[in-house]
Amino acid sequence: QAFRASVLAALGRNEEALRTVAAAWMRWPDAAFIWYATWLTLCGAGKLDEADALTSRNVPKRGVTPKDVRMLQAFSALLRLPEAERGPPCETMLANLARSTKPLALSSCMVAAAAGRADMAFDVLEKALDEGRAIRPDPHDGFGMARSLSSMQLFVNAGGAPFHSHRRFPHLCARLGLAQYWIESGQWPDCADQVEYDFRAECAKAVAARA
Repeated sequence: QAFRASVLAALGRNEEALRTVAAAWMRWPDAAFIWYATWLTLCGAGKLDEADALTSRNVPKRGVTPKDVRMLQAFSALLRLPEAERGPPCETMLANLARSTKPLALSSCMVAAAAGRADMAFDVLEKALDEGRAIRPDPHDGFGMARSLSSMQLFVNAGGAPFHSHRRFPHLCARLGLAQYWIESGQWPDCADQVEYDFRAECAKAVAARA
């Protein structure tokens, strides 16, 4: 149910996502990942006061680290800024990520892209791939998605649209092996019909360039 809520939020169906994750919370009130999914869904729906309440008064006793809580609170603070003021903090975050040797979180790059720093986010991500640096879905230690699900983050994250709409996205998909699968299977992600460029053609070009 938590993953379903994430997908619904990514599609902009926030009210349905909130109902879905609320039902999951009723069943698993102590589950750290459900707590996180609830927080994420509230942020996506613009309910920041309720999201902040989760990280200040309703933190699960197990499966959530103080670092996780600080990162969620920092993201909420970023969302409270006017859109025009979100870019500089994201530039600082990306610069710090670029200097690090730890696994790079896709969700952090997607947050920066949504704040108008897509090119810088793609630069950091492609540099990490060039260097053989590990990629992870998110930066959370206690409740994050499994590293094997990294590519899924690109499509269940509610901030995916700024990434998908960028013309460097097909090249990234080819590097991750996604474009090859779509071409061979004929099964394409929803964004193929939602972006303003020919996503299928660009994926084919990116795959051919890597052959």
